[in-house]
Amino acid sequence: MGTYLITGEKHMENTAITTTRSIRANDIFGLPPEPKREELCKYQGDFGELHGIFSNTITIALSRDLQKNVMLANAVALHLAMKYPDRNVLLVNTYAGTEMMQRTLADAAYRELINSGRKAPTTFREFLPKALDEYFDEQSTFEFPENLRVLNAPTGTLTAANLASEIEECHADTLILNSFEFSAWSIFLRAQFAQGLVGLQKRLQLTVVVFSHELRSNVGSFRAGRGPLGLLAAYAYSVWHAVSFEETQRLNRSGNRTVHEKQTQMRKPNQESSIPYECDFSNAAGIAYEE
Repeated sequence: MGTYLITGEKHMENTAITTTRSIRANDIFGLPPEPKREELCKYQGDFGELHGIFSNTITIALSRDLQKNVMLANAVALHLAMKYPDRNVLLVNTYAGTEMMQRTLADAAYRELINSGRKAPTTFREFLPKALDEYFDEQSTFEFPENLRVLNAPTGTLTAANLASEIEECHADTLILNSFEFSAWSIFLRAQFAQGLVGLQKRLQLTVVVFSHELRSNVGSFRAGRGPLGLLAAYAYSVWHAVSFEETQRLNRSGNRTVHEKQTQMRKPNQESSIPYECDFSNAAGIAYEE
């Protein structure tokens, strides 16, 4: 966060990360407060842990399972668009093909409908072969909200410039990226993209959720680290480790991550958690699927 002078008055704002200006120490106490952060929703992980998504911040979700990342990204995007009709959500796809996007979007809609006590339209049936027939109804309909848009960026071609152009065109204030690593091929280009994304978030006060399959235990909120992901983490308000039980065990053996007792006790998809939560994107509608 840089500082600068405007018409002789001392003032501080979020600027490009390369901006550096000085002000008097006394002026620090007269600066406006930081933007308020509202908890928009929660995600419940595989072990019952809760992760929040906050407005005007960057959230990073880490998991080696690329398809799970796509599913979660679509579920988060749809949930936010439906919960907040006044927010424009831009879902950026850099990894999934047409069939995967159709299947995971249908799955996200299916979960939203089941969680709200409604049944899914039979048009989704072909995309959800494991879903139970009793949760479909020929009379049921579903339209994806108008405030949810999808940007398909061919793998390795996403830049901060073309992302900014799309954000401006659709007036997006919420951005969901389903694969950080597939946004640009080289480390240099990803670092450029990460720096540009941080600048966009600061300038436009965006709510950003970035999914990454680079699973590193030393990546934490407001903690600078190696490479493009480490740069992004330095500005991240929240970091999820959405790991599986096997990944947790492997990281524990390598000494990179602590495994807590509750993490060794796997819950079945239809097993209720004792922790209250708003939306379990991984297993929220587990009862509606075949074992």
